[in-house]
Amino acid sequence: ELEKNLDKLVFSYNLLKKENKDLVESVNILNKHISILTTKVKDLNEGNTNLKIVNALHGNTENSKLLKARINKLVSEVDLCIKQLTGL
Repeated sequence: ELEKNLDKLVFSYNLLKKENKDLVESVNILNKHISILTTKVKDLNEGNTNLKIVNALHGNTENSKLLKARINKLVSEVDLCIKQLTGL
């Protein structure tokens, strides 16, 4: 009887071990998929922002604040680069 119970326990352990391995593999696959989708969302958001800027350049007043903010950011980055170069 004890041996029978031990066999059942070992069998159940091995099943659970395999199930756990399969679940870990599934989690890894899903994490990779999430990473890919996150990158795609980031790229799409950047593309959307770029399209808004282009629209603002073509006279769309709705996105002019975005364009001004982007230009200010670029000017600040250029100013920082100039400061770093002149400081050398």
